[in-house]
Amino acid sequence: YHFTAYLAPFLGLALALPLSRLVAAVQPAFASRGAAGLLGWPAVALVGALLLFASYSQASLESRSPDVIGAVPGRVQQIVPPGACMLADQVSVALVVNRFVSNAPGCSQMVDGLGTDLALANGLKPSTGAGRVPAVAAAWTQAFDHAQYVLLTAGNARRVPWTPGLRAYLRTNFTKVYTDGHKFTLWARHGTHGA
Repeated sequence: YHFTAYLAPFLGLALALPLSRLVAAVQPAFASRGAAGLLGWPAVALVGALLLFASYSQASLESRSPDVIGAVPGRVQQIVPPGACMLADQVSVALVVNRFVSNAPGCSQMVDGLGTDLALANGLKPSTGAGRVPAVAAAWTQAFDHAQYVLLTAGNARRVPWTPGLRAYLRTNFTKVYTDGHKFTLWARHGTHGA
């Protein structure tokens, strides 16, 4: 959801230039046709109005979106000590809860789970078979092997290539210690604080 907010101003700029050139190109044609040329202006105005409506609709939707993090930062900070190795399928959540940096040896440096999948699997996502690529499986196995905590969002299946082995590893080595409805689940490795 945050990528669209970042993209919006650049998309606006990308649309404004061609639209201004379109208006400049059709203006002489409309002027030479007299009254008949005026019929083209409503079409240009309609396109502009549709673009404005689409922009307003998206901005309105974003402003009404519920807080996606909620009470999670406080609870995670109570459970996960600073410097612990916490693996999060969505790194922005690790940043918000102030548990992005770890001083634990071997902690995974994975910052973008989906990006890791795409890069190591030549464009495959978890839903298209990234988990069957040995390099992807090795990256996620290493990340889980060293993690003391795992924070999963509701959309984790879009980023984590859940193979049967990886699911079994999570269930065998970690205990669910916190859940925030259906949004977030925090797992702690057996023997760590909170597990």
